[in-house]
Amino acid sequence: MQKKKTFLFIAAVAIAAGIAAALIYYANFNPLNSKSLIANETGGDNSISKLNLTSVKAYDVNHSLIGEIEPNQSFKTNHPVLIQTEFSNPDSNSGEYIVASEIRRDSETESLTTVQADVAGSGSVSVETYWKPEQAGDYSLLIFAYKPEELDRGPVIAPVEMIEL
Repeated sequence: MQKKKTFLFIAAVAIAAGIAAALIYYANFNPLNSKSLIANETGGDNSISKLNLTSVKAYDVNHSLIGEIEPNQSFKTNHPVLIQTEFSNPDSNSGEYIVASEIRRDSETESLTTVQADVAGSGSVSVETYWKPEQAGDYSLLIFAYKPEELDRGPVIAPVEMIEL
C-alpha cells in the first residue's frame, strides 16, 4: 500500500512539473485555431496518437449549462463555475492520456485539474475544473492533452487551446 501511495505521489509530482514547465515555456502561447494536439511542434516524430478537443463548456453551481466558453467571456466574481473540457479519441485504439485544465491570472494558477485516463478507441474523456473568480480581471484558460511518454520527448508540450476570459 505504501509503495502505491509513493508511486501515485511521484506520478502526480511529475505531471505537475510537466504542466508547470509548459506554462512557463508557453506563457505567451497564442494558438491559431488549434483544436488538435501536435505531438512535437519542432519537427519531431508526430506518430503519437492525438486527442481532439470537442467542447469547452461552463456550468453553474446547480450544474445547469451556462454555455460553450467563448474568448473574452466573463464570469461573475464570487460565483462558482464548473468548466468542463471534453476530448475525443479519433483513433480506433485505446490509449493512456493526461488531460489538464488550468485557469491563470497574471501568470499565477487560480485553478488546476489534471486527469490521467485510459481512453477507449473512438471514446472520450473530460476534465472538470471548479473555479470561483474572486476578483475581476483578465484570466486565461489553458487546456492540455498528451500521452505520458511525451513528457520524455521535449520540447515542453504546448497547450491544445488557450482561451482568454
